[in-house]
Amino acid sequence: MTMPSSLELNSSIIMRIFAQMPNGFSRDPLAIDAINFFIDRPIGTEVPEDGPAVGLIRDGVFTIKSLISSVKDEELILKNYTIQSLHDYFNNKRDLLGYGIYCTINSSFPLNRLNKSAHCLMEGSLIFDGTGTSWPAFTSENYSLISAIALAIIDNQQNMLNAIKQTDQNIASKDWLDYWGSVLGVQRIAAEIDSDLIYRNRMQRDSVLPKSNNWAIASLLRGATGRTIYVNDGGQPFLLVATEFDTPSVSHLGSPTTFSSPSYIGIGTNSDINDLSTNGNPKPASAESGNSSGLFKIGPNTGSGGFVVKVEPDISDGTLSQTLSSYIYELVSKYKPAGIPFTIQAL
Repeated sequence: MTMPSSLELNSSIIMRIFAQMPNGFSRDPLAIDAINFFIDRPIGTEVPEDGPAVGLIRDGVFTIKSLISSVKDEELILKNYTIQSLHDYFNNKRDLLGYGIYCTINSSFPLNRLNKSAHCLMEGSLIFDGTGTSWPAFTSENYSLISAIALAIIDNQQNMLNAIKQTDQNIASKDWLDYWGSVLGVQRIAAEIDSDLIYRNRMQRDSVLPKSNNWAIASLLRGATGRTIYVNDGGQPFLLVATEFDTPSVSHLGSPTTFSSPSYIGIGTNSDINDLSTNGNPKPASAESGNSSGLFKIGPNTGSGGFVVKVEPDISDGTLSQTLSSYIYELVSKYKPAGIPFTIQAL
């Protein structure tokens, strides 16, 4: 049995824990050969003199550094694998690519240990070559105890590093991203439960971008849905009218069909309204008509201040699904100024 080359003194957590144990505490790993590693190389691939690939296990991480193109560098977290699943991982990858590292279970390794964590593989380094390299695993109870303690320390260190990363909103996830949302006043909505990316992007848009004009709302909705969206002014036109007592009043047009273009506000008298209803087009006041103010086009907007959200359909028949409509309604309701009505239509 070939043992992995030893790591530098106290360079791993397991080594440092063992260094603190009393002299009577056995350090014998009772190692047995576990997995045999081989390399399939494409025809014509040259093998450097110092070996095609080197494996290193330290602190629960299996690192492979390769000197040939047929074996890629990678890192594997051993606690995520059993001996059997680690064997299967390399073999399935080799079968898919047609080359690379493949494995066999050593004949001396007990079958009842195949489902043991791959964290039981011995720390150290070995060179992989075409003749086969056997990596041993420890069976000592002392090693199992120290390994479990080391794994808990490794997890704690990783959690601390991850916690520091979560202070960056650009990479925060799950509960940490929800915390960011509570700080910025942007709560996760139903459509974002399974997507941190969509929620994070909306949070950033809500926090720093303008939201209350047509362009801004359309831009925010496009970013949230990934669909083509336009926001247009639209609604029922109205006329501001002077009554016979010269008291200003507002009168909505009874039938929008009398307008060839319902996107303006008119100012005029009662007779102007009658004239508008007859001809379908506003005209300025004149001395002949006896009007003192007339009708004027004073803006490219709706009388009531409403708007229309036009959305690229997500159903083949050209309609919008209830899920998409509800999501857009929820977002627009959050962005728009209070009291402004809107409708959602398919493009």
